[in-house]
Amino acid sequence: MKIIDISAGIYTGMPVHPGDPKVSIRERKKLFNEGFSLSEISMGLHSGTHIDAPAHYISGGKRAHEVRLERLIGRAKVCDMRGVVAIGESEIRECGIKKGDVPLFKTKDACGRFSKDYPALDKTGAEYLIRNKCPSVGTDQFSIEAIGAVGDVHKMLLSKEMIIIEGLDLSDAKPGYYRLFCLPLKILGVEGAPARCILIK
Repeated sequence: MKIIDISAGIYTGMPVHPGDPKVSIRERKKLFNEGFSLSEISMGLHSGTHIDAPAHYISGGKRAHEVRLERLIGRAKVCDMRGVVAIGESEIRECGIKKGDVPLFKTKDACGRFSKDYPALDKTGAEYLIRNKCPSVGTDQFSIEAIGAVGDVHKMLLSKEMIIIEGLDLSDAKPGYYRLFCLPLKILGVEGAPARCILIK
């Protein structure tokens, strides 16, 4: 059994989605002075690896703590989408996604650089995932849709309670099938939550 951690590490000054709060971690109690250490963190809930719950875009939608964990545990397939312009139905078909799979889109190059024209899911791709009853979908980018998009893809997916996982680190995950375990923090009443996600081969 091989376990691959696909969660992005959280650290001060890490890249975040344009306009999101910056991440800051600082030590409030020092081991040398107080005999123990204690740190605090300030960040948006959509920093690093996180889930988008329906309430992120849907009025009256489920909050993060209400999301069924069954939607975040199951058969996942890492799809190599590096070099793709837009992730549509044809690209997902080519990846071989089956009914009930959780597709994880690997879009970053070997250096993990961020580009504003990264491969993002389009409406045809979202419709295909909905038809195939995918419980969730993930990407290694800040967002499942393009920078500057108005949220149509988010709304399509979240209205069907398809959970969106963003900010994954898929650098060590080769394309193929895995068992996914993605557990968001149980923060009550919010629209999203940081998550620790692993793949088991």
